[in-house]
Amino acid sequence: MPLKTLEDTALQIAKFWAQDIMSSVLAELVREGRRNQVFFALVRSLRGSPLGLQFLLLSAAALFSGPWFAERNRGPGYLVSFSDKNAAALKRLDGISQKTGGPSLPINQIRLSVFRRIRLILFHRDAGASARWLAKNGSDEAVVLMQQIIGVSSAMLFDSDLRNARPALVVVANDHIPPAVALLTVAAELGIPRAYIQHAPVTKYFPPLSVELAFLDSEASIKAYKAAAQRSGSPAGPTIVCLLPSPEIKTMASARKSSQSKKIDVCIALSLYPEPDVLDKLVCDLSAVSSVGRIQIRPHPRYRGPFRMSSGLPSGVTVEQVFASVDTLLQDFDAFIVGNSGIAVELLRRGGLTLYQEGLDRLASDYFGLVQSGVLPRMDLGLFTKPDLLSHVFDGQWRDRLTEIALPHAHENIRLETRIGEYLCEFMQPSQFRTR
Repeated sequence: MPLKTLEDTALQIAKFWAQDIMSSVLAELVREGRRNQVFFALVRSLRGSPLGLQFLLLSAAALFSGPWFAERNRGPGYLVSFSDKNAAALKRLDGISQKTGGPSLPINQIRLSVFRRIRLILFHRDAGASARWLAKNGSDEAVVLMQQIIGVSSAMLFDSDLRNARPALVVVANDHIPPAVALLTVAAELGIPRAYIQHAPVTKYFPPLSVELAFLDSEASIKAYKAAAQRSGSPAGPTIVCLLPSPEIKTMASARKSSQSKKIDVCIALSLYPEPDVLDKLVCDLSAVSSVGRIQIRPHPRYRGPFRMSSGLPSGVTVEQVFASVDTLLQDFDAFIVGNSGIAVELLRRGGLTLYQEGLDRLASDYFGLVQSGVLPRMDLGLFTKPDLLSHVFDGQWRDRLTEIALPHAHENIRLETRIGEYLCEFMQPSQFRTR
């Protein structure tokens, strides 16, 4: 693998994470667990010398690598998941492949031993050169440099594993976190086609797609990625784009229940970066409304920090301990309040009455653009004091807007699945694998 591939990995990571909008996300990432805090402290202390950067590359391999690898388990697909949401999207693609007569596409499950990871970095031919490059050209911001180090270290590990597995197609459901950028960059250098499947709403802050095959949720997502390519001056994105099949939008069942005499049970679904003071006020305001019944706070599944509210939990308010599926939540609650969380689209598609609370997390206002698009109404306490108003908010015009921005028409599902299956089979023919 040429040194330039490692440099390209670091540059792509810096371009994305150096955006002003990412500063709050990076600040939260540093605070997310003892491992991140320790590594960030090491980066700040050792960033000044190539020898220190080499140690940091080794440390990153030891601390941040997951069950991402295939070893010599050769198969046509090389699917890597970086989260539970990623895994769900990749399994969805596997299901379509098998349904249309294609091969099974299992997700990589092997976690290399710490000894093996350190050895691969230690004896990588460009470890020293990449450390020198990072010492000279790495980001001046320690938190962005931390992401670059994780990315470069991941690239070295993926380089070794891809040469062993020799897949026909690399597939990811995330294209902007450091290990994902590393995997896609190395695969491109080795001449392996790459595919991306969308797992969450697209934001205007995402980098343009740089894959050969993309599976996206809607025409709106296609437009968003084209706009990202235009803003960055990149080529027009992937060679082939396929829309994913989608369930039919359900009627707003919650609104029907809310119009009856029963109290409204509310679930507040938080993002990974909650704002305690805003949450505290929201819970207190809801608790004071006579038509509101049970209130449950649902932290993000990856949230590991201490859960706190400035005034403590009022009577009747609980915090979810075991994370239920979206379908289970819809059975248990009448209304949902969210911040900047991808769960909003999942709830809305399935008929969940969902409202957006400004400032509920530390991300930018309307980070996913769902409020601006008209599919996610803003939180209004008056909707709970007069529940009949809810059915007027989620009317036929709202349904049309959601159909336009969130998913293709359900009657096209068979055609879409067939098209996806055909392209998967085409791309998973034996590849012309380079061995530089």
